Amino acid sequence: MHTTDQTVPTNSKSSTSGRHPSRTAPSESLVSRVVILVARKSYDEAANLLRTAPRSHWSANTLGVCLLRSGRVDEALRVYRSLVLNPGTTTIRHDVDDLARINFATALMMKGMPSGALEVLSELRSLEMLPAVRLRAAIIQWSKTLSWWRRLEWKLNRIDPPHARVPIDF
Repeated sequence: MHTTDQTVPTNSKSSTSGRHPSRTAPSESLVSRVVILVARKSYDEAANLLRTAPRSHWSANTLGVCLLRSGRVDEALRVYRSLVLNPGTTTIRHDVDDLARINFATALMMKGMPSGALEVLSELRSLEMLPAVRLRAAIIQWSKTLSWWRRLEWKLNRIDPPHARVPIDF
């Protein structure tokens, strides 16, 4: 879950059409308040603030991260699906940045769907981004702990074992 200086918005004025969040930058005061709340690890408060904020790519991505960090994976997945996927499909929107894709992959992994996480990671523009490399490494390490049969299902068909939990130690 990656909200770093990379996620602080710029004054980009481009926007996307339809129900997708715009690329318009949120106000500096909103960003400042969210950054303070996240630094305090007040993820629920930050999420509540972001829900009332004007919808933007930055606010949706940051909301998803706050939900993940507060353990609300199902809610985070809903946010990321509307942010990252084309409506009514399972295909990734071409205009979504790698950071949002990585956070979506993290949410899928936390939900017990490592195969979905790998699929999203395979569509990154920059396959060597450190968070993506770490997620892939965590999934590889986890797959080595599977029983013989589950490992075979995983290797051949990418079938997620029931209750798959990939540990994240970074």
